[in-house]
Amino acid sequence: MSHPITLTLNDIKERVLHRFENLLVDEVENFRLDTPTESKINFCIKENDHLDRTLFFKQINPGEYTIFPQALMEILAIGCIVLSGANPKTSIVFYAGISNFKKYTHLSLNEKGTGQMILSSMKAGFMSSKVLIKNQKNDVITDAKIMAYIQSIDPNQTTNDSQPEKPKKKTDLLPVNCAEDVIKNTEYKKASMYMVDTINHISEQSVMGSYTFPKSHELTKGHFPGNPVFMGILQWLCLEDTLLGLLQILEKRNELNGTTWTITGSGTVCKENGTITTEIKNFVITAIRHPTYFSLDTIETKKITFKDIIRPDEPLKIIITNFILS
Repeated sequence: MSHPITLTLNDIKERVLHRFENLLVDEVENFRLDTPTESKINFCIKENDHLDRTLFFKQINPGEYTIFPQALMEILAIGCIVLSGANPKTSIVFYAGISNFKKYTHLSLNEKGTGQMILSSMKAGFMSSKVLIKNQKNDVITDAKIMAYIQSIDPNQTTNDSQPEKPKKKTDLLPVNCAEDVIKNTEYKKASMYMVDTINHISEQSVMGSYTFPKSHELTKGHFPGNPVFMGILQWLCLEDTLLGLLQILEKRNELNGTTWTITGSGTVCKENGTITTEIKNFVITAIRHPTYFSLDTIETKKITFKDIIRPDEPLKIIITNFILS
């Protein structure tokens, strides 16, 4: 059995080549290549961060900048990729899903975080890990279970070697009954980190938004280099931003009461032909009306399943159903 070692940022880059520009992790502790069952990660994102990781932060309250809950899962996913021991030259690791996600408190800019990944199972390329993040006070920030899929890269394989593609699950789009652009207030977060452009449908318990991930987006460089794919955590973020657009419209119509809300429901991200790319079940999102902007935060999600790849410039629909605004 090998001795545990500490991996620095340069070591991590060697093991996670396909997320080079998006590395949210500074250090991996207690890493054993021969028995990868548990590992620890450290990170601290500060103002003027040299990797420009502050784009994953929002002003949750005036003067308080906190990391997106979705980005916390990206941090832990990177830790799981390292823990897997997968060789980045012969394999690529995809999110398959997240379950039982809970966020208990915020992690702020300049605040150190420590993550823990415990490998639960590894079977047929699927890797399941229990994960959590704590702050310096040892308070749990978030915990969840992550499922990843390790796909081998065969440079000798041609398209003729591929198996026939399985039919993809589809959903019906909601009828268009409005066309309201989402206000992308940069007091809240960077304009490029809004993952919805327009709201196209509002009814009593349903809302639908539209978004196109542009080729020029800064996150196409590292996910993946030369083969850009819309990040899974950003598909999850689409729900928050669609609900933000809903709140903006309800306020404009004088149909919004109060200044704080809890929103529950489920959602789907799909392509224009209805092909489902992500299913999100049983979310809980909090929302606050500040003097000049709304802030939203995902605090629970029962299950997220990533089903298909999205390329830049592919138009998307975000459909939220059975939501309750209280």
